[in-house]
Amino acid sequence: MSITYGSDYLGHAILIHGDPKLNVFSQSPDWILDESAGTLNEHRRCWRIPSGKILERTTNQCPMDFFEFLAQQLEGITASELHPSLVDGFESEAERCFPEISEEAKNQFKSFVNLIKTTFEINEEEEKAKVMTSFVDDMGPNLLVLIDQKPSILPEIPAVYLAPKDWAIAMWRINNHMIGPLLMEEVADEEKIQFLGLSIPSGELTEKQKGIYYFHMARFILFFEAWTGNSDTPYLLEFIRLFKKGIRYFD
Repeated sequence: MSITYGSDYLGHAILIHGDPKLNVFSQSPDWILDESAGTLNEHRRCWRIPSGKILERTTNQCPMDFFEFLAQQLEGITASELHPSLVDGFESEAERCFPEISEEAKNQFKSFVNLIKTTFEINEEEEKAKVMTSFVDDMGPNLLVLIDQKPSILPEIPAVYLAPKDWAIAMWRINNHMIGPLLMEEVADEEKIQFLGLSIPSGELTEKQKGIYYFHMARFILFFEAWTGNSDTPYLLEFIRLFKKGIRYFD
């Protein structure tokens, strides 16, 4: 799913490109589907906001009340299927998120997952036993817009799954604050990944939760690699290298 923002004589609108069968309609009252000729086909929908209102894109480092708003909106969407990684195993995420990933990168990802499972003693069965909530793979500010300076969920969003509640806030924090990994050699390894504007109190995360954060960091980077289409996944491999070197980001 991709989105184009714009406006015309009728006001602000967005075009959502992609197969609607792969998306979930949020049923947000803030949006009106424009069904006029030229704006609607099987791979493109035009969604408008009421005339006179102002539409703005969100940016990273959104406040936590935006996360709480998004979580509340997702709770209103029925989800019945567990997240695929809980069913097929954490190791399966590389190929699911990026089917064209190279064999070398896929093996590196599996090695990384085995390492965090051992290091932080995490596993799928324990995660499935947690309290579940509605969860979207790329959970972050990009699922929201501002309408008259107030957050609103997009009219269409990617598939909604059931996943542990702490996954939702982990993915939000990563999506909202993480920069990197930077690939420039002149940048010190300790600075290649940064979390701008994020402060997690020391001791808030258990060791198992830290492992889940690293898992979602890798997933977040996989989404970017899939978007660029580089099957060699240089950013993912750099993240794995930094982790194996012993660089950590959560106290």
